[in-house]
Amino acid sequence: MKRLLMLCMAVFFIIIQVSNAKDLNTSLYSRISVSFSLNKIVKCDKLKARFEVYAEGDNYEMALKRLKKLNNNFLNFLRKHFANGEIQTSALSNYSKQAILYLTVDTNKPKKIQNVLDYIGHSSFEYKTGIRVVLLKPYISNKLKLKMENIIFKNAIVATKEKLKTVNALLNKGYKIKNIRINFAKNYQTYRENSKAVFYKSQGRQGINLSTGSKVIRAYITADFIKSIN
Repeated sequence: MKRLLMLCMAVFFIIIQVSNAKDLNTSLYSRISVSFSLNKIVKCDKLKARFEVYAEGDNYEMALKRLKKLNNNFLNFLRKHFANGEIQTSALSNYSKQAILYLTVDTNKPKKIQNVLDYIGHSSFEYKTGIRVVLLKPYISNKLKLKMENIIFKNAIVATKEKLKTVNALLNKGYKIKNIRINFAKNYQTYRENSKAVFYKSQGRQGINLSTGSKVIRAYITADFIKSIN
């Protein structure tokens, strides 16, 4: 009797599962996908600047001596404007009669780099010594990037709901959001050409002017709307 009862229950569950599977297989849905993009223009909050300090002499020892003096003066100046953690010094390079060092400043106060550019532009260096600007790279910090991406995400939700309203108005309602996919562009594009970090000699003096500019964060959104048509 017990075995018969268990057999009946097993058959009952099989019938239920087959019935549910049939319902799932015979359910029909109308599906609509919409794609769009959202942009956010963000002012760069960080800047990496790299400077080449060089000196040449009758021999390497003379070049190194001249370089140390120039580099110490430059470092003292940098430390007045930036924290030690923002300044990095490369290994010394030597070329028979020339010595070279690279100093990198990575700061969240881009405007302070202008002070460095003015220092270089107005300094009178000894013969065959000097400081060159070799890199000015504005970029967006991870903290600011995450903040902007969160804003874009929220805007994408709002925009998707508005598009859903439009679809329902045109197609007699009934559609609901099934899913939303948001992909952020890996490379940030420069907003406009003159927003890149640039430096140049002005006509009136040997100064260098800086513009840190902005970047564009772009997101690509795809949303699926479905409606049962049973």
